[in-house]
Amino acid sequence: MALTMRLRDRLAFLLLAFAISSAAFALDLPETSIAYEIEVSLEPDTRMLDAHETIRWTNLSSGEIDRVPMHLYLNGFSHEDTTWMRAAMGGRFHLDRLLDVWKDPWGWIEPRSIRQGEVELSWQPIAPDDGNPNDRSLIEIVLSDPVPPGGTLVLDIDFEARLPIPIARTGGHEDFFFVAQWFPKISVLETVGVRGATEDRWVAHQFHGMTEFYADYADFDVRIGVPAGWAVAATGKGGPEDGDDDGTTTWYRYRQRAVHDFAFTTGERMVDVVSSHQPEGGGGPVEIHIFVPEGTEHQVVRWREATEGSLDVLGSRVGPYPYGTVTVVFTPFRAMRTVGMEYPTLFTGLMGDPFWDVGAVSKFRIPEEVIAHEFVHQYFYGIVGTNEFEEAFLDEGFTEYWGMEAMIGTYGDASGGGELLGRPVGMSSFERSNLSRSRRSPLPVWSEPSYLARGYDIGIQFYYRPATILRTASGLFGRETMDRVFALYYQRWAFRHPRFEDFLDAAREAGGEEVAEFLLEAFTQPDPPDYKVAWMRTEAWSSPRGRIVTDEGVVENGPDIDEDTLVGLDPAAQEIAGTLLMEVLDPGSTHGGGQQPGRIERRAIEYESGESDEDWEAEESEFHLSEVRIEGPGWRSLPVEVRFRFADGAVVGEIWDGRARYRTYRFLRAAPLSEVRLDPEGVIAADPDWVNNAEMREADEEMVDDWSMWLGGLFQVLMEGMSQWL
Repeated sequence: MALTMRLRDRLAFLLLAFAISSAAFALDLPETSIAYEIEVSLEPDTRMLDAHETIRWTNLSSGEIDRVPMHLYLNGFSHEDTTWMRAAMGGRFHLDRLLDVWKDPWGWIEPRSIRQGEVELSWQPIAPDDGNPNDRSLIEIVLSDPVPPGGTLVLDIDFEARLPIPIARTGGHEDFFFVAQWFPKISVLETVGVRGATEDRWVAHQFHGMTEFYADYADFDVRIGVPAGWAVAATGKGGPEDGDDDGTTTWYRYRQRAVHDFAFTTGERMVDVVSSHQPEGGGGPVEIHIFVPEGTEHQVVRWREATEGSLDVLGSRVGPYPYGTVTVVFTPFRAMRTVGMEYPTLFTGLMGDPFWDVGAVSKFRIPEEVIAHEFVHQYFYGIVGTNEFEEAFLDEGFTEYWGMEAMIGTYGDASGGGELLGRPVGMSSFERSNLSRSRRSPLPVWSEPSYLARGYDIGIQFYYRPATILRTASGLFGRETMDRVFALYYQRWAFRHPRFEDFLDAAREAGGEEVAEFLLEAFTQPDPPDYKVAWMRTEAWSSPRGRIVTDEGVVENGPDIDEDTLVGLDPAAQEIAGTLLMEVLDPGSTHGGGQQPGRIERRAIEYESGESDEDWEAEESEFHLSEVRIEGPGWRSLPVEVRFRFADGAVVGEIWDGRARYRTYRFLRAAPLSEVRLDPEGVIAADPDWVNNAEMREADEEMVDDWSMWLGGLFQVLMEGMSQWL
C-alpha cells in the first residue's frame, strides 16, 4: 500500500510539473474592489499639482468599516524630519549637498477637502510604525457613514501637491517631471486568510526610506493636463484627448484595469517611440513605448531589444504578461535621481543621454540590465502583489534573480553584460561582485518587517542575497525545476498578496521537498554560506622513525634512515588496483535535534587521468603526503562538490553534504596534491567569497589575469553613482 501511494504521489508530481512547464495559461485581468477617477493638472514653474479624485472602494471584510487609513507619500519629502528622511539621509543621499544647489527642494501633498457624499470628513495624521509626530505620510479618515460588509464607500477628494526636486523616486523641475506616489491612496484591508491574517485588518505603514509600497488592485481612469506641446507617458493605455487643447494646456487620458498604482511622466522635449511585440509564452501583443529625450531616439533600438527580450523570457518561463502596454522612460540627465523605479506598466530605465554613445561604454549593457530588472518588477510586486514594507526580498530579490535570467536569455551569459575596453563582460560576475561586498549580515533574509532595516546594506539583504539563493537552487536542482516553481507561484498568486510561506508551498509542490527545505534554510540563515579551503599542505613522505613491525620482521628506524626506504608505507599508496586512497575526517553535526556522528573513513576511489603538471616529474620510490582542511557554513541542505587534482594529472572528487563545519582529507600518493577546489562548477552562487574556494601549490595564472570581478565592481560603482533606487 505504501509503495502504491509513493508511486501515486510521484505520478501526481510529474503531472503537475508537466502541466506547469508546458501550459501557456491564460491570465485575465480580475475584477477589482477599488476604482480611482482622477483629474490632475501640472504647473511646471511651481512644481504644483492641482487635482480632484473620486475613489470607489468596496468593503470585502466581514465587519463594518468606520475609519480608513490613506497614504500621502509625497509628504515624505516635505522636510528633513519625516520618517522617510530619517532613514534615507546619509545613505540614500546627502541633504546638505542638495540644499547647496536647491534652496527649496521639498515636496508635499495636502487634501483640501475629503467628502463622503455631501459631508466633509475629518482626518488626522497617524504614525503607527514609529510615532513620529512630524510625519504626515499616513492619515486616518473618520467616515460619517460606516461601510457595511459588501457596501461601497465613495470619497471625493480635492487635493494639491508639490513635487520635490528629483531627490529619489519622483520629482522634476523646468521641462521634465516624473510623477509617482502623487495622489491620496487607500491602504490595504487584508481579509481573513490574506497573508496569514487570522482576522480582518488594515495594513497601513508610513513612508519609509528603506522600502517601497503595498496596495490593492484597482481600476484607474486619469486625466492629465500639461503645458501645450508637452508629451506624456503613463500607466496603461491612452493619449491626448481630441479637441481639448486650449492652446495653453493639453489634456491626456489614460485608463488601466487591475493595477495597484498609477504614475506618469511628462516633458517638453520628450519623444514617445512606439512599437509592438508578441511575447513568447502566450498572451496578447504588447504595445511598447520608449519615452526618451529628443536627440537620443537612435538609442531606442537598444532599449527595445532589452524590453522585448525580457517580455520573452518571463513570458515563456514564468507566465504571460497580462497588460497591453509597457512603457520604458529614459529621463534627462538632470532627473537621474528618478531612474530605476518601477510602476505598473511603466518604469524608468536610466538617463537618456549621448553618454551611452561614447566608445568605452557604448557596448556596456548597464542600461539594458536596468531595463530587465525594472521590467521584471511588472511581475514581482506588479502582478504578484507582495508587501514591500514587510517582505521586500519577495519583490527585489526575486526580481534581481529574474532580471539576470532575462539578460542571460536575451544576450547570453559569457558576454551578456556587453563589452568594456574590448573585453566581454559576463553576467554572473555582477552578482558575484555584489555579494562579495558583504561577509556577514545581522539578520536572515526572511526578517520582518523590512522597513526596519538599519545599519547594513539593503542591496545585499533584499537584492543580492535572495537572488543568489535562488540561483544556487537553480544550480542544485536544475533551472527547469526553478522555472516550474515560479510558474506555479505566478499562476497561483497573480493579482493576489502572497507571503514567503506561499512561495515555499509552491516550491514544495512544483519542485519537491528538498527544494523547499533548502530555500527555507537559506532564507533563515543570518549569514551567506561561505565555503572555503582553510589550508592545504603537501610534503615528501618519509618512513616513520621508530620501531615498526612489518611482514618481514621488526625494523628499527633511526634518524639516519635511508630516504628511499618504503618501510611503513601504506600498501594502498602503491595504487595497484587503479584506485587511490582518500582518508576523510568528519567531526559530525547536529541539525534539528538529529545528530550525525563524526567518523574517519578510508576510501579507495577511482580517479580520472589528465595532463600532469609541467613542473613535475615522477621519481621512483618517492611518495607525498597531502592534507587539506575545508570549512563550510554547516547548513543542512547545501551540499558542495570537492575536487582534487594531483601533479600526475589524477583528478578525484566527491559531494560533501556540508552539514559539519569542517572536513579534513589525507592522501598518500606518488604525486603531490596540486589543487583543491570547492564548487568547481559555480553552483553555489550564494557563496560570498569564491576566491577562497580553492588553493593551489602555485598561483593560478588564469585567476590572476581574470578581471571579471573588477568589471563587476566597476559596474556596481557606476550603478550606485547613478541611482540608489533600483
